[in-house]
Amino acid sequence: MIADYHVTEQRMEAVPPRCARPVWCSRATRSSATGSSRAATCSAPPAPRWRGAITHLNDRFGGAAGYLQAHGASPESIARWREILIEPGRA
Repeated sequence: MIADYHVTEQRMEAVPPRCARPVWCSRATRSSATGSSRAATCSAPPAPRWRGAITHLNDRFGGAAGYLQAHGASPESIARWREILIEPGRA
């Protein structure tokens, strides 16, 4: 997942700025530079941020499943999401 975000960040320079502004970064872009560099900055959190988020989930909840259960997801729902979202053989 982190590698995917890294590749996406590298390719965001080619995306027109009007198409690359997620809602979560609109406040940050108001005061930042304009143009494609802004798009690259706000396209996705950088890989180190994802590593930190994953580390937090693992340390505090034992992983994503523990986080989801702590916030109301049933074990059955989590099992189904795994079937749907994770490629066979990669779980």
